[in-house]
Amino acid sequence: MEQWFYGHTLYSITSADSPNDLPIFLRLVQGSRHDSVTFVFAWVELLKLYPEFKFSKALLDSAHDVYDIYRLLKVRNVL
Repeated sequence: MEQWFYGHTLYSITSADSPNDLPIFLRLVQGSRHDSVTFVFAWVELLKLYPEFKFSKALLDSAHDVYDIYRLLKVRNVL
């Protein structure tokens, strides 16, 4: 049985070591787009938005368990 999702979904990146755990990046994306694809675009936009930030760790759910994401983070010494 095929199911389709129409509309948008919110994708956010949060700073986990801040006192309030507030989102530092919010983006509305197509609801049909997979989180692993959205992360790549969000990561590039996040780095452009906050060039002074140094990210050292990433906590991602299983939707982001993709070799290309590991390689993308490793280039920036994030893991």
